[in-house]
Amino acid sequence: MAHQTGIQASPELKEVLTNALKGKTRLLKVSIKDETLIPDAEINPNKDWEGDYDDMVPGLIEEKNPCYMFYRLDEKNGSGSYVWIFLAYTPDLALVRDKMLYAATQATMKQIFGGGLIKDDISGSVKEDFTLAGYYKHRDSVDAPPPLTEAEQLLQDIKLSEQTMRTAGTSTRTTHLQGISFPFQQDAVDALKDLQSKQLAYVQLALNIKEESIILAQTEKTLDVGQLPSYVPSDSPRYHVLYFPHDYEGDHFPSFVFIYTCPGYSCSVKERMLYSSCKGPVTDVCEQQFNITIAKKIETDDGAELTRDFLLSEIHPPVTAYRPKFSKPKPPGKTTKRKKSKSPSPDV
Repeated sequence: MAHQTGIQASPELKEVLTNALKGKTRLLKVSIKDETLIPDAEINPNKDWEGDYDDMVPGLIEEKNPCYMFYRLDEKNGSGSYVWIFLAYTPDLALVRDKMLYAATQATMKQIFGGGLIKDDISGSVKEDFTLAGYYKHRDSVDAPPPLTEAEQLLQDIKLSEQTMRTAGTSTRTTHLQGISFPFQQDAVDALKDLQSKQLAYVQLALNIKEESIILAQTEKTLDVGQLPSYVPSDSPRYHVLYFPHDYEGDHFPSFVFIYTCPGYSCSVKERMLYSSCKGPVTDVCEQQFNITIAKKIETDDGAELTRDFLLSEIHPPVTAYRPKFSKPKPPGKTTKRKKSKSPSPDV
């Protein structure tokens, strides 16, 4: 592999490296002089690696001079060789030429040493980066999980909320119902009770995302289904629970319908995900806590389609009278026999 800068190790450095890799050296400092990599300091171990670190590494840092350092840990890899930390120090006060030279030669230096022996790779411009505390900070950043996207963070928050299910304070009277991510505020609970007893015909529920609760948004004592689209917000999701008594093919159906409306991307990702996550638990509470038997659960991003005919088609889907006969496929490996044709007799 070609060297980026053409800079190579001096014979003295090669000899020092050979001895260092035998495990007798704790710290090796390397500098570039006259366009050659040379050993600048070599220190043997006195304590364990943690005890030696602050005694050795910061003291070799020079304010204006870049350098490389290799620091040996006490652990070994699968081949029985000690593993090392590679430290690249490039101070802000160094000459621009030196900064560029050390940056361009860094890969060469690691290749000469042996990349498979390097456990950690640390670069810094101040002495604090090369203390034991600085190394632990580096390890924490390496071991930390990658940053979450907004959607991933929201899912994590939802899971934590479902596990802890916080109850609100006495100043905001709430009833915490089992099996739901967010608690219902008392006015929402009362409205669902009135809906079940048919004192109300329509209940609209919303999420208070800041307080993490389910609140009452709107109620109607009587419901004109033709006006239902006007109840659907165009900029925020909602849950709608309505009592929809109707006649169909000579029979009467006192039906309850649950509708989840979400107006596409006119609301935030957080709103969409929270409403979607809470939708199932909300219907469970309606059915299990308030004995509201839901005949149909509907989801839509367009409130305009919530007409009477649409609701009827959802509750009573058309039955297909004719079903084509299913043709059983032939088992594999069997083919249809073909009738052999007689070949014409050759002319005599």
